[in-house]
Amino acid sequence: MAEPSDQDLAGDSPSEPVLVWDLAVRLFHWLLVVLIIAAWVTAEQGPAWMDRHMQVDVQ
Repeated sequence: MAEPSDQDLAGDSPSEPVLVWDLAVRLFHWLLVVLIIAAWVTAEQGPAWMDRHMQVDVQ
């Protein structure tokens, strides 16, 4: 019995792009970036912004 080649394991054609990041993953990553920046900015604003900081903080 013949061993499968790397091309057989990779798919139909090596020239076809393989999607690694779908829309849900991209949205999650960008939301995480936005929340980290929001947490940092509100923490730097002082005690007056602490309520907002607690809202964007990771629970």
